[in-house]
Amino acid sequence: MRKPYLTFILLLLLLACSVTGCAETPAARREALPTFSERTVLDLMERTLKKGKTDFQMHYTYEPGLKERITDTVKEHFQDRYLTQCLLKDVSIEFNRSGDTLTADYKMHYIDVYEGCGPVYTIENGEDLEDLFTESYLNHWKMTAVLIKGGEIADDEIFGRMNSAEINCSLMAYEATELTYAICPPGDGEKLALTWASFPADSEALSAGQDELHQAAAEAASYISQTQSGSGEGGLYRAVYDYLLEHAEYDEALSQATLLGPEHVTADMHRQRSAYGALIDGKTVCTGYARAFHALCDQLGLPCYTILGEYNGAKHAWNAVIIDGETRYVDCTLADTGTPESETFLINEEQKNALGYIEDDYFGDRVK
Repeated sequence: MRKPYLTFILLLLLLACSVTGCAETPAARREALPTFSERTVLDLMERTLKKGKTDFQMHYTYEPGLKERITDTVKEHFQDRYLTQCLLKDVSIEFNRSGDTLTADYKMHYIDVYEGCGPVYTIENGEDLEDLFTESYLNHWKMTAVLIKGGEIADDEIFGRMNSAEINCSLMAYEATELTYAICPPGDGEKLALTWASFPADSEALSAGQDELHQAAAEAASYISQTQSGSGEGGLYRAVYDYLLEHAEYDEALSQATLLGPEHVTADMHRQRSAYGALIDGKTVCTGYARAFHALCDQLGLPCYTILGEYNGAKHAWNAVIIDGETRYVDCTLADTGTPESETFLINEEQKNALGYIEDDYFGDRVK
């Protein structure tokens, strides 16, 4: 009678193992842990940096001398990859042993000037690069790290795209006071660029100003839309042009301060030089007119781009638009200071060139 009973017990045990899983033996647990691999660690270092983080953890099966081997190997080779070579000055490792498991906590240390670096974005063309810079300005990132693939973007284009993105952030309530960048020597078909944007106000003031500006632009666009119902794109562009000429005026004092140099331009003046100056303060200069025109066009769903360059040898800002599939140009600044409409509203490429407008490099690409 005992045999059936024993068989029944064995069946119950087998059933329990199949449902809950039998406990692993120490040998099985050891086999499940990875062995130390230099390549795996370097891969993890790169992936961690791309996420904007500096630490990660690995578990290994303990063996005598493993801590020393990991430390020596990583210390010797942590800069063997392009990204770690550009960004890191050191790696520290802390170990903790529990039974047969060795836990290694890796901590990467940036080169001092890159301290605080966030995620590393991978970019392959100039337009995507400009879009990334636009996002960085609107979210007030102090530093942006970009891994440029394929060597298609020249060094001077990086700054051109930074500059173009900044002037085209039409709802930024303060203009940037400084844009700077550093480019690491290229390697393996990649190039790392690190860029910085400085603003004359803290993040809280920047956000509050953006909210206020967005509301003002939305209200102005709503008014224009209601009064110009059914007028088509040309009528809407004209309504935006007329709205700014009516609600803003050119600020000679601000213009003179700008000409005297950056040290003469206060934080409030940097706000006036944005669309905030035209749409809320009612006083601005060319950058404010152009940004405000762009902001209202965005609200109305009209294609628009802000261009930096020169007008008859002087630094200037104006707008490019697309109407009936053709690029045209609008200059509210000159219109509001006495230049006739025939030279400031929806002029074509030939007229623009004849009047003495010259774009800076990398401006206007998207509307041509």
